[in-house]
Amino acid sequence: MKNRNLMSKIIPPATRDGRENFDGNQHIIKRLNNEEKKFVEKELIKLFQNNYRDLLVIETMASLNSLECIVEFKHKIEELNNEDNNFIKMILASYIYMYDNTNEKMKTLIINLFKEIEKHDLYTGFYYLAKIEDKDIRAKIKEFYDDSEFLLSYHSKNAIKINGN
Repeated sequence: MKNRNLMSKIIPPATRDGRENFDGNQHIIKRLNNEEKKFVEKELIKLFQNNYRDLLVIETMASLNSLECIVEFKHKIEELNNEDNNFIKMILASYIYMYDNTNEKMKTLIINLFKEIEKHDLYTGFYYLAKIEDKDIRAKIKEFYDDSEFLLSYHSKNAIKINGN
């Protein structure tokens, strides 16, 4: 696959037209050779540095399981430390922790940020956090099982169901 076309297939434009019928990129990522993977990694890092809120870029970077991408996530968390971007920081911290589940600092950060994110971000946040195989993080999600707000209860249960346990 030619490098110039590769990125447009992996990360379509962040518009409705660009992403509405996008069916994922993991089938492409899995077939990359080492040279293509390095190219994609560098391009994703550039995209992330220009727009750190693009969840498709973040998810794709995480799927590369690359130390360089994890370092970028750590830098961004430090950069955003005093800003109110708790949802993005929680997502980045969750991928760092999935990469290195001995990083207790990230686990603590995830749990603390989880308490601070906006209610509407919890719906999506449950699904990211449920991917983490950690009893303490799963317990935080399960606290919403019987929430009086139906959508919080529903999404917390569904996230755990999809990811097991």
